[in-house]
Amino acid sequence: MSPPPGDARRSDRSSLSPVDDRTDIVRGREALGVVKVIGPAMTGLLVVFAFFDAATHPDQMWWRVPTDVIPAGVLAFIVWLQRRGTVTAANAGWWTAVGSLVVSTSILVTVVYGAQVPIMIYLLVMTVVNGALALTTTQFVVTQTVPVLRPLVAMVSVGGLIAADSFADWIALWLVTLAASIAVHVARERGFREMARVLELLEQQAIEDPVTGLGTRRALEQTFPVVRSSAEVTGLEVFLVFVDVDGLKAVNDSLGHDEGDRVILTVARALREAARSRDVLVRWGGDEFAVLGVGDSDAAERMETSIAQRVAALNPLAGEWPGTVSTGASTMRAEGCELAALVAAADSDMYRRRRALRGRR
Repeated sequence: MSPPPGDARRSDRSSLSPVDDRTDIVRGREALGVVKVIGPAMTGLLVVFAFFDAATHPDQMWWRVPTDVIPAGVLAFIVWLQRRGTVTAANAGWWTAVGSLVVSTSILVTVVYGAQVPIMIYLLVMTVVNGALALTTTQFVVTQTVPVLRPLVAMVSVGGLIAADSFADWIALWLVTLAASIAVHVARERGFREMARVLELLEQQAIEDPVTGLGTRRALEQTFPVVRSSAEVTGLEVFLVFVDVDGLKAVNDSLGHDEGDRVILTVARALREAARSRDVLVRWGGDEFAVLGVGDSDAAERMETSIAQRVAALNPLAGEWPGTVSTGASTMRAEGCELAALVAAADSDMYRRRRALRGRR
């Protein structure tokens, strides 16, 4: 059933994912962006390198070109999978890790097989890049095995690769680069978590009215399908009660908006006390409220009466504000019921009653 309306604030908060879950969402979106943008760029760059190596090292192109073409092919395949929908926000982080490992491995092969120490600079660069691209600690450890651990093994095991008098300098540079990659990874992780908190705050603001703590229109839109489904299961109708605070503008103009907020809070309290545990309460906007529930026209009428009585009893500005509200209601069969039609009917009913009331005066 739908969240308890009187506790819309607590219910909506409990339905939100924890910050950790939102952090995963942020990570996934970031990784998907990497695949979409950096994947094609790196693929093109590796193809350029393949032509460059073939032109500048024709005698070694049999092994140099594959070190460019193979990772380019892997990256192109990952980009193709992304466009087919196989690579999603949920798994893009690991696909990014695969691409990083393949590129790092191709560079390592060039360093060791070609005995080209200057190329190790690219491995150090990949160490920092992988630190930035890794979305989790596990991915960080996995992606750094090639650019961090294997060059260290190569420096120690491959004779003549590193001169004895520069070995200590390379080790120092390796340690500094590793520390930098860790710092980048930690900073990025903190950024993910901060973004997750911002998203949580924005979503909370979107579904919770800051003055009353009731739901907003968006909260009503989110819970309506649940309420409708519940009504379909039980064979009951769906009702919506519209509530408009009488004379709120006059209170704001004569007594100030603080007193106007007291009236708004009083009406919100009246709705909470009148509503059932399964109803949904929202502040529609300004001086308007709505109650969504399962039941027939009699249930809607009882809700209207209870709200009006409680508002009058709770009036915080007796003598300054009449303590009345205008209400309207609509009831529809659950099957095929749409929120927009339900709201329009309740709103129309409220204004019809207002016109009838003015005609009697």
